[in-house]
Amino acid sequence: MKQYILPAVIGLTASTSAFANDHAHHNHSNSTYGANYSPVQVMGAHSHNKDEWMVSYSYGQMHMEGLQQGNDRISNAQAFAAGYAIAPVKMTTEMHMFSAMKGLTDDFTFMAMTSYQKKDMKLVNNAGVAFSTKAEGFGDTKLSLIDNLNRYGYTNWSTMVTLSLPTGSTDQEYNTPMGANTRLPYPMQLGSGTYDITPAVTYECTCRDLSIGAQAFATFRFNDNEEDYRLGSEYGFKAWAGKEWVKNLNAGLTFNWLTQNSISGSDDLMNPNMVVTADKRNTGFDRASLALDVAYKPAVLRGAEIISTYEEPIYQDVNGIQMESNRMFSIGVRKTF
Repeated sequence: MKQYILPAVIGLTASTSAFANDHAHHNHSNSTYGANYSPVQVMGAHSHNKDEWMVSYSYGQMHMEGLQQGNDRISNAQAFAAGYAIAPVKMTTEMHMFSAMKGLTDDFTFMAMTSYQKKDMKLVNNAGVAFSTKAEGFGDTKLSLIDNLNRYGYTNWSTMVTLSLPTGSTDQEYNTPMGANTRLPYPMQLGSGTYDITPAVTYECTCRDLSIGAQAFATFRFNDNEEDYRLGSEYGFKAWAGKEWVKNLNAGLTFNWLTQNSISGSDDLMNPNMVVTADKRNTGFDRASLALDVAYKPAVLRGAEIISTYEEPIYQDVNGIQMESNRMFSIGVRKTF
C-alpha cells in the first residue's frame, strides 16, 4: 500500500486542479464552513490565521469484538487450537480528547493534543472461565506544526509534522486468574513508550460547493521503549468529500486506509503463549474504513461547533490472530476565537 499513497495524492491533484484554476479569483478561507469543508477526524486538514485560537474537547468510543486470522473470522476454539490458553472476546476503549490550535503566522499553525483513556477487555480461557481486565490513564501527547505551502484560488497544499511524546503508560497491570499485578498485553497499554514522528502532506480543493481533499502520512518510531519493544511504523492515506448542506451544517464522507507493521522486540513480562494479545506475531494489519463527519454551529452556542464522527471498517487483513475492529464514534465541541 505504501507505494500507492503518493500516486493517489498526485492523481487527486491532477483531476481537480484544472477546475480549481478556472476559479482562482476565490479567496481561500481556513473556515470549516461554507464550501471549505474539512473532516473533523483528519489532523492538519485545516489551519488558522495569525493569533487565532481553537480549543476542542470530544468524547469517543472504539469497539472491537471477535477474532480474525488474516481476513477471515475465527472462533475462540480455533485460537485455543493454535496453542493459546486465553482468547479476547470484546474490547472497548473510551477516550476523552483535548486539543488546542494557535495560528503562529498566517502560514504556520501549532497544535497540541492529548487524551485520557479507559480500556476494558473481556476474555475467556480454554476452560470457559470469563474475566475482565482494565486500564486507565493519559495517553501520549502530540505536538504538531502545520505549514500552508501554497494557497491558490480554490486549492491548498499543506504539510504537517507531529512529535508524539511518550506520556502514556506501557507498564499497565491488573489482577487476573494468572495472578495479581499481571502485565497487560500490548493493546491494553496506554501509549507507545517512544518518541514518534509523523510527517503528513495534505491537498484540498473546493469545486463549486463541494470540498474534496486527500492526506498521506506515516509514523516512524526510532527507539525501543523501556519495556524493550517498539510499536510498528504506520503508513496511511485519507480522502474525503463534503459540503455545507444547510446553513451552519457541514457533513461529508472520509475514506481511511492504515497499514501498521508488526511490533519489534517484546515485553518479557508478557507471556506470548498464554493469551493471543500478548504475542507480538499477532500485531500489524491493513485496514480500510469509511467515516461520516458532521459539524454543526447552532446559534445558541455563540460560535462554538458541535462535532461528531461515526466510522465503520470495510476491510481488515491482520497478521496472525487479532481482535476484529468494529465501530468507532465521537462527539464533542470546539470553539475558535
